[in-house]
Amino acid sequence: MVLRTPLRSAGALAGVLTHVVPIVELSRFISLRAGRYMTSFVLYGGDRVLAHPALIHRLPRERGAVLPRLDEVGDPVLAAIWDGAAMPLNMVARSERSRIVGREIGGERHLIAYRTLDGYGPLSWIVGSHATFDVVDAQVSRVRYTLLTGAGLMLLAAAAGIAVARALSRPVQRQAELAHLVYAKRLDDIAPLPRSRFIEFDDSAAAFNRMVRGMRDRRRARGLLGRYVPEAVAEALLGSEGGLEPQSAVATVLFVDLADFTAMTERLGPACTVEVLNAWFSAVVEIVERRRGVVTQFQGDAILATFNVPAADPGHAAQAVAAAREILGLVDSRVFAGERIACRIGINTGPVVAGTVGAAGRLNYTVHGDAVNVAARLEGLNRTYGTRLLVAAETARQSGDADLCRVGEIAVRGHSGPVEVFSIRGEAGGCG
Repeated sequence: MVLRTPLRSAGALAGVLTHVVPIVELSRFISLRAGRYMTSFVLYGGDRVLAHPALIHRLPRERGAVLPRLDEVGDPVLAAIWDGAAMPLNMVARSERSRIVGREIGGERHLIAYRTLDGYGPLSWIVGSHATFDVVDAQVSRVRYTLLTGAGLMLLAAAAGIAVARALSRPVQRQAELAHLVYAKRLDDIAPLPRSRFIEFDDSAAAFNRMVRGMRDRRRARGLLGRYVPEAVAEALLGSEGGLEPQSAVATVLFVDLADFTAMTERLGPACTVEVLNAWFSAVVEIVERRRGVVTQFQGDAILATFNVPAADPGHAAQAVAAAREILGLVDSRVFAGERIACRIGINTGPVVAGTVGAAGRLNYTVHGDAVNVAARLEGLNRTYGTRLLVAAETARQSGDADLCRVGEIAVRGHSGPVEVFSIRGEAGGCG
């Protein structure tokens, strides 16, 4: 605690203050800095007043003037600064040189805060301010209100930021979810994205909806086209804007025809015949496509299927033989529109040319080549050998089917030289 220190001499003070004008200016300065609700002061040595608002007009303007005592400036609060104990002002500073005291003057409570400074003269300077408790409470309340208001505004800003972030992220998340459905080809599960108040999101949603509509239209077109051409060919046609370049490849050709079809049509009539054919064709197409083949033509009651064109398949010969086995098992175990039927199958492997042929306004995808003709001839030769399946030697070799046995060498019309053929072991015609 700073104790009152008597002024040693006017000469000692003159060593600190050369004239009174700086005292007046200092008093005016601290008065302006304190404001209207607080009174600031500077003490010299503890009991002399170096600066105070009252000294602006009352201090004599002579050199060597003696500084007024605490009780000579007309400030009863300042005069009572040393009357009683002081408590540390920990809320302002941890230093032992800072203090705050409370005084009751004329029934009104006051707070005095000050700090001791050294190094500005022979004696210490005491710099401080005092104000009533009401003013201090008002200032504290104002600071508290400001802090609370600032905190409230920060919370509101954070809440608004979260709301805006959610508003911005929600359409992005929704579009990402729908993109997964697009990737999974679940187009029917995709609801149109709603409009957005944000221009960018609205444009993105509109573009996404157009994309989904276009994919649905393409799927519909592919489905309709796939009813008339194989699905693999439909995909290729859509991707090439309706034109397929001719393709040369070694492929396996399967030709299957119904037995005694003419007699059946005479017995059933047109409507029932078409019903039987549709049931028969649907079952065969399912088998061929499951074996990665493509049905390229329906010729009356016959079906032409290819393996390894237009989609490549290294095991095309084995797949064709396996498809033939399934077809034979099918006619043995099923009826088609109430009718039991029989069929004959010829299979050959060789070079073919595949592509779209026809008129400018109407095209058809098909395969050409000697391998196709031989497969068709082998199907017809089943009647001669009493078999249901004849397989050319190259197909038998590539298929690796151990149940295929040699029937012999046969002459095929339109083909140079004999053709070695095989059939399923246990069938008639030489496979015992």
